[in-house]
Formats: sequence, C-alpha cells, structure tokens
Amino acid sequence: MSQVALPTKSTMSESTLIPFKYVNENPVDKSLECQICLEPLFDPVVEPNCRQMFCKDCLKKWLKKKGSCPNCRQKTKISATAPAPLFVTNQLDSLKVSCPLCSKEFERAYKIQHENFCEEKVVNCSASDVKCSWSGPRKDFSSHTKDCCYLGLKPILSSLQSETKVLKDKVEQLQSQLSKLEQVQDDFNKKRKRDSGFDSKYSKFRKRFTLSDKTREKRYRDSDSDSSNSYIS
Repeated sequence: MSQVALPTKSTMSESTLIPFKYVNENPVDKSLECQICLEPLFDPVVEPNCRQMFCKDCLKKWLKKKGSCPNCRQKTKISATAPAPLFVTNQLDSLKVSCPLCSKEFERAYKIQHENFCEEKVVNCSASDVKCSWSGPRKDFSSHTKDCCYLGLKPILSSLQSETKVLKDKVEQLQSQLSKLEQVQDDFNKKRKRDSGFDSKYSKFRKRFTLSDKTREKRYRDSDSDSSNSYIS
C-alpha cells in the first residue's frame, strides 16, 4: 500500500504551537536556565550590563513592562543585547525533549522539524480562510481533504471574498461622501434659517418704515387741506 504524503505548511493552516517538555533524565545546568521563565534558555541573548543570559522572548516581554534588567536592574533595551555564544546554543539544542502529543523524544534542535510533521498536532484546513471550520490531528488531514467541499471552491470563494471587500470599501467611501454632503446640507439649512430670520426682521422694519412714510404723507395732505380751507374762508 502506498504511503500518503504528509501535508506541509503550504497545504494546511497551523493552529497552535506544541508545548514541548524537557526530559527529566537530562538535568540542565542552572547557568543555562532563564531567570525569568526558569526553563532552559531558548534563543538566548546576553544582557550588556551584567552579561546575564535570558530567553529572547522572555526578556523582551520583561523589558516591555519593567524597562530594566531583571538581574542587575539597570535600564536596557532588547536591541542592545547580543546572541549567546554558539557553544551555549549548541549545548542547549542537544537537550532531550518530548512531544506531549505523540510522546516522541528528540533533541531540541529538531523541535521545529517535529512541529511540522507531528501526526497528533491539531491543524486547520487550508480552506479555513474561506470558512471551512474543520480542525483535527494532522494524521486525519488527508482524509478530510478528500471530502472538503471548500477546497474545490476555494478559488471561486477567494475571488468572491476579494470582490466583496472591494464593494465594502466602495460602500464605505460612498457613505463617507454622503456624510459630508449631509453635513454641507445641514450647514446650508442653518444658514438659510438665519438668513430667513434676518429677512423677516428686515421685512417688519421695512413695513414699519413704509407705514411711517404713509402716515407722514397723510398728515401732510391733511395739514395742506386745512391750510387751503383756512385761506378760502
């Protein structure tokens, strides 16, 4: 019976990293333990002030919160650290670790290689980006791909997702333009209302002014009429 090819990163989506365990039969020298996580150093770096070694990720997280070396308490930055000597890294990578999923033991140097091929590691379908919800042990991946309808439709679904994104971006752009137009309309209505109030006041003033002119004209005519009547008498 022919063997089924193991799936690779290009044909599946990784879910979580495997928390490898150190084998108890291989004690670690205290000088090779990180003072932060108390585990054997991983990707070790040397702090420039006290020359103490730490895991790079551990020190990065520590400095983000504290800003100073956990050993000498002096201010430092992760960019100021240097990689640990090669012989230290080689010694650490020779430590035996075990996989908690499949129980296999191997040197730490092969951690990533085992990570990529562990049959018990939970992985996602490579069509998870187009809504396939399957996840399971890597050993079941091949059988899933035979039945997964999303994989065959992935090119079409990916294209539709891209088109949908373009349309959403266009809708957001149009909504933004509409919001600006509504603001302009609102400002125009407020100005028009102010102008209408001014016109109303001006109209009332003009009306009073016109009535005053008519009143004066009437009084003048009445006065002139009275004068004419007096003259005739």
